[in-house]
Amino acid sequence: MASDLKSFLVKTNKLRNTKTIPVTLKSGDKREIDIQSLRPQELKNIYSKNTKTYPPAEGTSMSSTGLDNFDFAIDVLITGITAPDLQSVELQDFYGVYTQQDLLYEMFDLDEIGRISGEIVNLGGKEKITTTGTEPSAVREAKNS
Repeated sequence: MASDLKSFLVKTNKLRNTKTIPVTLKSGDKREIDIQSLRPQELKNIYSKNTKTYPPAEGTSMSSTGLDNFDFAIDVLITGITAPDLQSVELQDFYGVYTQQDLLYEMFDLDEIGRISGEIVNLGGKEKITTTGTEPSAVREAKNS
């Protein structure tokens, strides 16, 4: 019965999936972090925030849009990492930074940022994050809900 209730709460966005995953810091140290799934509206907001409109290419009259994959991944990490506390002044002081974004840049290399972001997005469903600049199907589903 308890697992049925948990499944119901997760499906209705009243409870998030959580997980502890191993990570490798830029220093090479192995650590563990706690992550949580994103709610569909959070994912939609992160996607919208990081979708850029580009002016028309030379010789055309149509502008184009694209996802800034790196900023998208950073925002997913900021929302999805629950421990360590990325807002911790002590942690930011240790790395000599003042923002959560800068902290993530100092803690992880690009590959690890992408991998953790994918883990967080995948925790919310069966969809895998894509890095092709196309809209992930999880985002399309969130927009349609």
